[in-house]
Amino acid sequence: MEITSDNILDINKRAIKLWEYCGLDAEDYDTEDYVVIGEETINFSFPGDEDCVQITVDDLISITDKLDTYEEKGETTVRCANLSQTVIDIEYNWYYDGEILNEIYETNSFVASIVENPILIGIRNLRHGCYNYDFWSPCRCFHAVEFRYKESVKKLPYEQELQEIYRFLFALNIKNNYLIRISDLPEIEIGELIDNESIEESDLENYDFFREKEQIVHKSSDLPKESPMLKMYLDALSIRDKSLRFLLFYKIIEYNDSVKFEVVQPWLSR
Repeated sequence: MEITSDNILDINKRAIKLWEYCGLDAEDYDTEDYVVIGEETINFSFPGDEDCVQITVDDLISITDKLDTYEEKGETTVRCANLSQTVIDIEYNWYYDGEILNEIYETNSFVASIVENPILIGIRNLRHGCYNYDFWSPCRCFHAVEFRYKESVKKLPYEQELQEIYRFLFALNIKNNYLIRISDLPEIEIGELIDNESIEESDLENYDFFREKEQIVHKSSDLPKESPMLKMYLDALSIRDKSLRFLLFYKIIEYNDSVKFEVVQPWLSR
């Protein structure tokens, strides 16, 4: 939806409503700069952000219409309206995330993808004070698996949605050969910053951030069958001790035919 002279007042009210829901002072939100006629997105300059975070007008309307559905599930997920976002860690090679942002998992009920600047995670962090005015954004520092449920379709129960996330992340880990895993939402005390020293300059020079990338769509039939072993596999990837990692992978291969040796072999040598 585009911002017009007919709807701009309503959109301004909604923007301020969401701003206040985050626990922020309405006087600090400048609608003249952030809500502009002709645009399909609005800007939020959250505390700790050097740049604005954009949210589509459609998402703003959907979220503000159904703030009563806002909920935090477990230590990982925030849900509201037709959206659900689960925070993830991407291995230190952060510049590779441009590749996986084009991978989606689509069913008749939802479209799942990896997103930057997850707005629901940002709302949650603001409400809990998990940000720093000087260096840590409540939103821009994070990636999430986003489930966008289609109209008139009920959201999956949280536990069932998690199983679908494991299937999706399993496929992405196998394809990209670097670690993508579900993380915990931050506590009041912000954790470690990204270790930029671990990134090789040569890798950055060879990476084209602006090249066009083709969207890749995964159907349910493309992903492994639902299994508790998928979570165990994702957990095993993050274990640094090679002996323990080998033992877990051995058990996974032994008890589940969805995960073959050739799948785990590259990770055994790390």
